[in-house]
Amino acid sequence: AIPVGTKVRLALAVARAVAAAHTVPGPTIVLGDALKAGNLLVDGDTATIVDAASVSVLGFRSAAGRLVDSVHPLTTPGYVPPEVLAHPAAKPSHAADKFALAVLLFELLF
Repeated sequence: AIPVGTKVRLALAVARAVAAAHTVPGPTIVLGDALKAGNLLVDGDTATIVDAASVSVLGFRSAAGRLVDSVHPLTTPGYVPPEVLAHPAAKPSHAADKFALAVLLFELLF
């Protein structure tokens, strides 16, 4: 439902944001699992990458009728390069971010 021109502008904005994060001086910034379609909120011509670790549901009724609170982990599948999956001790890196960015851009554009 997103026009092609808007998709291209969003893809360029996401790619520029990742590039900017990778050029920050000082400690290395790796986006890791934050860089995925499940974390991309699109609102018209703007997009925001968010990373929520959990969701809280406060004051709901359980099946038994009690008023309860609940906190659940909120995760979506990350885009991990096959060579990282083959080596579980591998650390996040800019190269892995570039792989995730490619997958994200493919999903956004197609």
